[in-house]
Amino acid sequence: MRRRGLIVVRRRAHVLALVFLASLWLGTFALPADAQITTIETVPPDVDDEGRTAGERIDQVVVMLRVLGAVVVVSTAAYWWRTRPNANGVRNQNRDEHLVEAEDKIRIENEEVAR
Repeated sequence: MRRRGLIVVRRRAHVLALVFLASLWLGTFALPADAQITTIETVPPDVDDEGRTAGERIDQVVVMLRVLGAVVVVSTAAYWWRTRPNANGVRNQNRDEHLVEAEDKIRIENEEVAR
């Protein structure tokens, strides 16, 4: 039963690797010069509609990027905290107990059918 799960994981990993390599292969045909043809270069005004200078707008973008980075770090830490294994190396004791109970029920049912 455990071996079957490993085969599924390996198969999924092979498919993901194939998709990744295919995307890299197709990405080699897109040159950066192709993207620059459609761009229009503009010079931003010194002061925008809200009265902010270019430096203030850049500062606002930097602050937003830092906030997004903090959100990513906090959410990653929270996810790790919720899914980390305990001292015995078992991720979720209740889940494993339910699996053992279900396997015991199946074993008992199979024994009854065999009689």
